[in-house]
Amino acid sequence: MTGGLFLIWEGVCATMVWKAQWQLDYARARGKFVASHTQEREDWIVLLIFNHLLAGAEAYVSANLFDFPGALKVRTLPGGATGVGLEVPLR
Repeated sequence: MTGGLFLIWEGVCATMVWKAQWQLDYARARGKFVASHTQEREDWIVLLIFNHLLAGAEAYVSANLFDFPGALKVRTLPGGATGVGLEVPLR
């Protein structure tokens, strides 16, 4: 699931970089709004790079926690607060 979401977002970012580059070329030919289209392209490139870094970090964490016990539970604590706990069996 996570890999699919990263892949979909990667495709969106890559497509938007291509679209922004196309718009930038058109803006340069007309001589208008070049700075804003340059900024838009750079923004999408940053999001593409950030997605790469985040996907790498998620893969690293998933690889190191693959055998981690999945006994996480969310429940209401005394006083009405909500918390997340982990049960670790001790022998």
